[in-house]
This record gives sequence, C-alpha cells and structure tokens, in this order.
Amino acid sequence: MNILVPETWLNEYLESSLSPEEMAALVSKFGPSFERIYEVEGEKVHDIEITTNRVDAMSIKGLAREIAAIAGDKVKPKKLKEKLVYRQKVETKALPLPEIKVETPAVKKIMCVVLDGVKNVASPAWMQKRLRQIDQNSHGIIIDMSNYVTHELGHPCHTFDYDKIMALGGKIIVKQAAKGKKFVTLDDEEHETVGGEVVFENEAGEIIDLPAIKGTANTAIDKNTTRVLFWLENMDAATVRRASMSHAIRTVAAILNEKNVDPALAEEVLTLGVDILRREASAKVASEVFVYESESCHAQIPEIKLDLARLNSYLGVEIAPERVKKILTDLEFTVKQKDKQTLLVTPPSFRTHDVTMEADLIEEVARIYGYHNLPSRLDFPTVQIPPQEQFNFALETRLKHLLVDVGMTEVYTYSMVSEEQLTADAKHYLKLNNPLTEDKTYLRQSLIPSLQQVMAENPVTAKQVAGVFELANVYFPGETQDTVKEELRLGVVTTLPYREARLVLEKALRQANIKARVTTNGQIVTADQVVLGQVQTLPENLIAWELKMPELVQACRPLQVHAQVNSGPVVSEDLTFVIPEGAMGEIMTKMQAVSPLIKAVHLGAVYQHNYTFGLEYQKADGALSSEELLPVRQDIVAMMAKMGYQLVGKLQEK
Repeated sequence: MNILVPETWLNEYLESSLSPEEMAALVSKFGPSFERIYEVEGEKVHDIEITTNRVDAMSIKGLAREIAAIAGDKVKPKKLKEKLVYRQKVETKALPLPEIKVETPAVKKIMCVVLDGVKNVASPAWMQKRLRQIDQNSHGIIIDMSNYVTHELGHPCHTFDYDKIMALGGKIIVKQAAKGKKFVTLDDEEHETVGGEVVFENEAGEIIDLPAIKGTANTAIDKNTTRVLFWLENMDAATVRRASMSHAIRTVAAILNEKNVDPALAEEVLTLGVDILRREASAKVASEVFVYESESCHAQIPEIKLDLARLNSYLGVEIAPERVKKILTDLEFTVKQKDKQTLLVTPPSFRTHDVTMEADLIEEVARIYGYHNLPSRLDFPTVQIPPQEQFNFALETRLKHLLVDVGMTEVYTYSMVSEEQLTADAKHYLKLNNPLTEDKTYLRQSLIPSLQQVMAENPVTAKQVAGVFELANVYFPGETQDTVKEELRLGVVTTLPYREARLVLEKALRQANIKARVTTNGQIVTADQVVLGQVQTLPENLIAWELKMPELVQACRPLQVHAQVNSGPVVSEDLTFVIPEGAMGEIMTKMQAVSPLIKAVHLGAVYQHNYTFGLEYQKADGALSSEELLPVRQDIVAMMAKMGYQLVGKLQEK
C-alpha cells in the first residue's frame, strides 16, 4: 500500500537534519520504500510504499516512529511516544447516547461520544491543503476531520448525524447480517447483504451503517448537521476483508481495517478528533464516552524468547547484545534480559500481528542493522553439488502426462523434512545449519514422506484425486564432507488399489521401453538386475512408488526393433491357482519366462486366495496347435507347484 506524506506534516513528529532526498535514500534501505518526491502547492510530498503487514506504519505518526528507529541520531522524535488521553468532560446540556447492543464476536472495540452545537463549516485552509496534498477532497469540517485523523494516526473513524440515528429509533444493534438485506451507502449506491458481514441495524432491522468500510445514506452527515455521534470501531480483519471484497467497496477504512489495526489507537483517535471539532467547529461535548471492549483487548501480549547466539548464527555477524536491545527498544518493543544469551521481548500492541515468533525478531534486528551491512558470504562450508547427467526431458514429460491422465496431481514440496519424516537414522542425512524453519532441518532422501504429508494435510482433495506426484531432487552425503550427491526422483503416492497402482507403474516403465519386475521386498528391478526404484504400501490404504530417474534414463531403450507381425490368431486362456500370499508382479514375470510362446500375462479375478491369470499365446508365424500348447501349460503348472501354488482343477490333455 502506498501513502502520501507531506513533509510539513511529518515534521510535526520529527526534527531532522536530513533533506527530504537524504531521508528517502536512508530510510528506503531499511524499511518503507520512498518511491518519489514531488511538490504540491509549494511543499514536498513523499509517495511511500508500505508492505501490507505493516499497517502500523500506514499513517503519519506510524511512519515517523519507523523513521526515528531507522535514522537514529540523524532525526529527533517529537511527541512520538506521547499517548493522547481523552480528558474532556460533558460541557453542555447532556444528550443521551444511543442504546448500543453488540451481538457478534467480530467486534473487538467500540468508542463513541456525542458532540452538540457543531458548525459544519468549511475546513480551515491548513487542513484543506493537507487533504489536497494526500489526494483527498474537502467535504466540510466534520467529514474532513475523520479523514484527517485517520491519515495522521492510522485508525479509521466515522461521524454519524446524531439526530438521524435518534430518529431511526436511537438504537444501534451491532450484528452479522442475514442474506438479502438492502442498504444504500453514502454515494447512493444500493447493495444487498451476502450474509455474515457486520452491520449496524436499528430495532426495526434497517441497516444504518456498514462499519469499518463505509457509512450509509440514512445516517450521513449533511449541511444541516449540528449534532454528531463521533464513532470508531475495531473489528476482526478477516470479516472486514470478506465484506469489502463481497461488495466491491475499497475505501481507505476497509484497506486499513482488514490489516489488523491496533485497537489501542482508539482513545488517541477519539481525543484528536474531538479536539479538532471543538477547536474548528465550535463543538461541545454532550455525553460521556461509550466504551465497549471484547476480552481480546485485555489479553496479555506474550513474551518472545530471542536467543542471541541463534540471531548471530542466522545473520552471520556478531551483533552486541546492547545493540540488539537498542534496536528493539527504538521500535518500542519491551526487552528484558533473561540470561547472558537470552532476551525476553514483548512486541508493542501495534506489532502483535506481524511479530509473533523469534524469526520475526531476528528479521527486525537484521532490517534495522541493515541488510547491506550483513556479510554477502556467510561463514558456512561451501557445498559442491556435481552436475547431474542422464537427463531425458521428453521421457519426463511423457511420464508426467501419463500420471495426469490417470487422475493424479503434480505437487511441489520442500526439499527439507523434519526428523519425524526421516526413513533412516538421522546421522545418515545432511542437516542444515541455517534452516528456513525450526522443524524442517534435514535434506530429504526420498520424496514419499513429503507426498504423504501433502495427502494427510489435504484430506478433501485427497479423496477427489487418484494421487499426487513430484519430480524433484533428493540429497545424499557426498564422498567428502563438502560435497552433496543430488539425485532426481519421480515419486508417486496414490489412492488407487494395489493392482491399479501397479498397472500405472508398468505403463510408466513402458514409456521408457523397459521391462522390469517387482520383487517380494518391493524393489523395481530390470532383467539386468538394475534397481530402478521401490514400491511401498503405506497407512490409510495408500500405495507409493519412486523411480530413480538417472537409472531409468540409462535403462531406457528409445529405439525399438520391429518384428514382422504374425497374422495368426492369439490363443487366450485362464488358469487359476491357490496363492496364500505373494508378489503378483514376480509371479507373472516368471510365468512369462516359461516359454517364448507366452506373449502376455494378466491378473484377472481374485476371490479369497484364488488368483486367476489370463495368458495369451502366439508364435512367430502360423497358428498354434493344442499339441504345441500342452507342454507350455504343463511347465507353468509345474513351475507354480514348485513355488507352492496349486492349480484349481485339472489341465485338459488335448
């Protein structure tokens, strides 16, 4: 998000010896990006980009606080740490507050007060000029005040016509809307609730505000307004976002409120707004302040432990503890020393949503210390990864298309895994010195655990697809300490039954024109005894297989020898055997090896321990006779009997 910051407005919070250009160059290295500087009515205005997680810096005061922490001795903060406290008493005939009833947990805080005798005159020249400098129009002092205060302090606020609220029943019910209720916003646009958005209703059920986003026409300020209900609410960010996007209403209030604005700002906003209207519009305070706070507003902010040794290890530079403390303190974090190597850090209320763990604190220290001041080469051993060979991109593409065609989805997972995902002793794995997260610290040696995790974390999707697959690298220790062996693998985890999963594997091997068998221990082995991969049975009825791509490419036979096709008939028959348990792939491979007359073996029906195999016979030329087939059948039955598998029924002699 970009905000416009007039230099004179910023100078109310900072006293700087830097020129605007020098400040822009300095601050852009450490945080907010100063995109450009231009003049509006003889004064310089900064156009500054703020990352979306830093809603605390999307205001004049918030940005000034950030600049003060970055620039250090080059700027002197003014009134930055002053918290405006509301001290106004009722100073005219008291007016009753509307009856306010909160019926949704999506609202965290509400503050409001009634002002009487308000003159809705044109705003003073200085305010109009500042609004023009930030590309906002002037609409009279009451509305201008709310826009001005929002830009200065960063928390949206709103002004209602008090008399209109009271004429509509004097009751404000804060609730989540039912679907299909119509309302008209300030710009006379008609909308209809989608259901679930927070609205204000009167007792008759009429919507009188779309809070945190935009006001409605029936309670709007107009030229005749003399009594104002000055109001602000702090709401659940996700609820605001859904409502804003559902109705395509993108106001400054919505953009800020959907980013977790700090509810602690409410009192400052109320104080500044009332002060401006008293000073510029002759307003008189006509009620006590109404305050509603949910339990979340009183929740204690948890401390975060910061290990100084880990910070220095991550950044690759030694930063003195006192320097770390000063950086965090300047950012308004509360810092306590637990022991020599540990700090206990409490974020300020305006940083509780984007600073939640130790890594966030390390990032803050690195940012203010200066990324450009960190060594460009960390003091870790240089790891050499030798170039891979045996690529066959055409084969990889064919394999991916095959898997997609059977209903699987390609995924991309981290190369790092947790200790719980290791398939062997951790000492055989490569461990990272600087992992991205604390749990994923090992380089994987198989794709299967990562694919299992994808299926487990996406149970709904897992039921809708035949499985997931990934073509990616795994990593093994090299021959020396500073080398890594990188190997490309194709991993599949599927919900298909075992026989169908095996069929997909066989089709994948046929893409490489390879004949292979699956052994009793699940290894995928070629006729030359080259191990291409592994088949596994996993929990939750999942089947997995993984192919070693270099070995697969090496064994691939792209050129096929075409023999003359025999025009004679293919003889098909079924043989059923009693097999208590066994690996079907190995049995079928041995069957086919009995005779060159056997062209194919398929597994058919299975009932309990009875397995039916479909056999296809054909010779090179001519038709097969019964006399030629009989010895082949007998050899198959003898081979199966030797393995302990008995034929169901008897062979016909002719």
